[in-house]
Amino acid sequence: MMGSASYVVRGVKKADIHGDVYYDTALSPLDEPARDPVALRLPSHLILDPPAPGDELEITFLMGQPSVVKRL
Repeated sequence: MMGSASYVVRGVKKADIHGDVYYDTALSPLDEPARDPVALRLPSHLILDPPAPGDELEITFLMGQPSVVKRL
């Protein structure tokens, strides 16, 4: 189960869990930006700079979990 999809960031909040940094994001599909956002937690090691609203991301999933994040 691997695939990728492109999203636009609608909101982001930093989360610190036991010393590990994550970004709780609200994402809409890039091809359907008016669609209701979905929530996705991104580990900070997948993205060098924190995501910001309006950023466009391509996210690759492996077994349902994000494994690669690229800015478009």
